[in-house]
Amino acid sequence: MKKTTKEDYCWWNPFTQMEAFLQRSPIIIDKAEGIYLYDTNQKRYLDMSSSMWNVCLGHNQRTIIEAINKQYMQLDFSSPFRASNSKALELTKKLTNTCQDKLKKVFLTCNGSDSVEAGIKIARQYSGLKNTKKNKVISLINSYHGVSYGAMAASGFEEDKKYFKPIPEGFIQIPQPYCYRCPYNKTYPACNIECARFLEKEIKKQGEDTIALFLMEPVMGMGGIIIPPAEYYDIIFDTCKKYQILIMFDEVTTGFGRTGKMFAFEHLKHTPDMVALGKALSNGYFPIGATLVKDEIWQEFLGDDEKRFNHGSTYFGHPVGCTAAIETITIIQQEDLVNKVKGEGEYFLKQLLELKNIPIVGDVRGIGMMFGIEFVEDQKNKIPLNKATMLRFISTCYMYGLWAHFAGNCMLIFPPFICKRESLDTALTLIKKAVHNVIRKSG
Repeated sequence: MKKTTKEDYCWWNPFTQMEAFLQRSPIIIDKAEGIYLYDTNQKRYLDMSSSMWNVCLGHNQRTIIEAINKQYMQLDFSSPFRASNSKALELTKKLTNTCQDKLKKVFLTCNGSDSVEAGIKIARQYSGLKNTKKNKVISLINSYHGVSYGAMAASGFEEDKKYFKPIPEGFIQIPQPYCYRCPYNKTYPACNIECARFLEKEIKKQGEDTIALFLMEPVMGMGGIIIPPAEYYDIIFDTCKKYQILIMFDEVTTGFGRTGKMFAFEHLKHTPDMVALGKALSNGYFPIGATLVKDEIWQEFLGDDEKRFNHGSTYFGHPVGCTAAIETITIIQQEDLVNKVKGEGEYFLKQLLELKNIPIVGDVRGIGMMFGIEFVEDQKNKIPLNKATMLRFISTCYMYGLWAHFAGNCMLIFPPFICKRESLDTALTLIKKAVHNVIRKSG
């Protein structure tokens, strides 16, 4: 196929340095089937990233496609303002049933950023309706919550914010529960879970009557698949209850079975006040997200018109998107994919842990079907693998036909739920091959 030139390439890709991207003959995906992607040169890639962590059921799911086509013929669009549509009602009921009515109300959105944004606004308005001065949001360093201004302000990657100042006020980040690189130079479990106890210190520093919301990913995705110690959640929830602070879990990445439970909070004895969803909600077939909310929060917005939640967008609750989401959840449930994720995830993590015998592999982390491999210069000093070598490793993975996601010195692996064991074994072989290729060339 004719090579794409700078002059005839018009798409300005997100989070992409276009100069370097166009210089290396960009991969242009042309089709997909199951767990494979194919570019315009018919090169095949094993999709170990579920594309953007969202295509959990693999590509070309005919059941979803047929349901979408049918919905387009019946109702292609319906305004979400002062009206409802049957598919939005069906989806929201399905979502509340799926979380066993622990979160009884659903605000539909277009994506994960929208879902987090809605949650932040709900928390601030909720505090205002209760006549408090609470408006600050505490989140974690190296957390990722989205690209809209509120979601970006809550995210913990400062480098991503530097050109977009002034950032909205009232957003504070505290150290993340990162055992491999403990910010307090302690070792679990002798650490007394200092990372969780720091929240109370920050609340007192900011002012006990100023914090509206604590926001966290139950497992940090872009931060490198950071899984907090079990005790972390107990301390966080107890602290927020003590100071009457709402808790929102950003489950855009972990939702719909990714951790071996339908929602990550189901691993805990606690239920957050709000949960933000996106990505896998529609298996990538339509931009849709949701913010699940406890009933007592929703109740506070009832009454006078001035209490209404003044937030929304034209495409929130889109009937076609809701249809895609309904079918996605149905497939996950009917095919018992959450239990499959748990079993196959345990198998694959055991295989991945073998990589720790390789000198440049510092840590391997995982839960369910989400895994992180952290690369280092040497295991003893934990110095992150230099950027040039990491870029060479990334290029080598694509050269071998392995599609994965990368953040800093970490490889992030999110296999589709439909992956069979032989595909996971193939992925492991390709990872090892790419690592040893890089070591050989670096040596």
